[in-house]
Amino acid sequence: MKTLVLVLLFLPFMFGCTNQTTVHLYGRYLSPPITTNIKNTLERAGFNVEVNQLTFPSSIQQSAILYSPLIEDRDAISAIIEQLSLLNYPIHKNQPLVAGKHFYTKNNLGLFILPENENLTKQSIDIANAYKSVNCGHTVSLNLNKDGTYTLFFAQLPFSDTTDYLKGVWHFTEYPYLSLGPKNGYEWFYFKMQQEHTVDKIGKIHKTLLISQDKYSHLHFCDFAYGLRY
Repeated sequence: MKTLVLVLLFLPFMFGCTNQTTVHLYGRYLSPPITTNIKNTLERAGFNVEVNQLTFPSSIQQSAILYSPLIEDRDAISAIIEQLSLLNYPIHKNQPLVAGKHFYTKNNLGLFILPENENLTKQSIDIANAYKSVNCGHTVSLNLNKDGTYTLFFAQLPFSDTTDYLKGVWHFTEYPYLSLGPKNGYEWFYFKMQQEHTVDKIGKIHKTLLISQDKYSHLHFCDFAYGLRY
C-alpha cells in the first residue's frame, strides 16, 4: 500500500518534468549578456531554454515564435510573450509553422529575437562565416568574424608573412558591397556579396559568394564561397 501511494505521488512529478516546454532560443543576433538575461528570465518562469547560434529561416525578418500546431501548452506562448515584453523585446509574430529545417513538436518551440532597427547588423552577421577561395590561383581561406574583423589564411603565402593585409576589419560600404582593410587607412580588398541556391547529388545548398571587385590586389581576382545545406 505504501509503495502504491509513493508511485501515485511520484507520477505527477514525472509528467510535469516530461511536459515542460523547451524554448529553442536563437541567439545569433544577440550579445552574450542579452542572451543570458533572456535565458535566465524564461527559466525562472518555468521553461527549459536551449540556446543556439543557427541562422534564421529566410521568412523570419522580425522577432517571432514558431511552434507546432500540436503544442500541448498553449499558455506557454502567452507567458513567453509577457516575459519578453517586460524585457522590452516585443514579439511581432507567433504562428504554427515548419520553416526550413526548423520543426517544432508538442513540447518545444522556437524563439527568434532580432533587436529593433538592426537589419544591417543582421545582414553582417549572416555573412560572417569561413569562406573558401574559388576561381583563384591560390588556396585561400577567408574568415569574416561577427566582431567585424577578418583573417586570411594562405595554403602557401605568396608574399612575406610580415605583410599587414592578412588581418584587419571588414564592413559594408553600401550593401551588398563590402570592403576589407586595416583599421585605419585605405582598403585592401573590395567584394560584392551574392547569394544563390544550387542542387547537387546530396541535396540543396544555399551559397553566399563574395565576388572580387578589384582589378589589382594581392588576391588576384579571387572569389570566395560559403555553402550551407538545407
